Amino acid sequence: MRSTPSALTLRNLAGQAVRLHFCCDGRQAWEAWGAAGGELVVPEALPSCLLASVSHVDPHTRVTYALPQRPAPAGMRLVASVRNVARARSFDCETQAGSTPQLLEMVNRTDGDVCFMLAFAGTPFVVHCPLRPGAAAHFHPRRFELSATLGGVSCAAMPVAAWNTLVEISARKMNGIESPHFRPMPGDAGSGA
Repeated sequence: MRSTPSALTLRNLAGQAVRLHFCCDGRQAWEAWGAAGGELVVPEALPSCLLASVSHVDPHTRVTYALPQRPAPAGMRLVASVRNVARARSFDCETQAGSTPQLLEMVNRTDGDVCFMLAFAGTPFVVHCPLRPGAAAHFHPRRFELSATLGGVSCAAMPVAAWNTLVEISARKMNGIESPHFRPMPGDAGSGA
């Protein structure tokens, strides 16, 4: 397993600004503009650098609880709960061993909504995972996809298979409509910027 991040280089050859959309495991992680003729160098999101913070609004007291970031590597389970101790309520998030090595599991054992905020340290990527009371969810931190919007037209998402890749973004015209198009250039093809 690699511990040093590489970078994805996005080169905009479309002739106008392109809106870039990054999703991780089907959830929005980051959006950015790619300037016409410019490059955007995006650091790799390493699953080993995943941090989680948790928030909860108690439906009975309307008190908002927020727990600070903590390491949340894949293979773990985060369990949010409210405890009643001496007639006082307290919110907690326990870290346990998970059942699947490549997934982060999240469980809401409270009687209100909980939001897990997952951030990849050293990157702009942040994923919000809201959970209803009693719900559970899985998060796969390696499933990144990239899509783009050009002049209001979006293209299909492209899996980010290798971060040490140069991806050229161009405009293609079909039936008079311009849409963005990706062309990955595998290997260490980035500009080094």
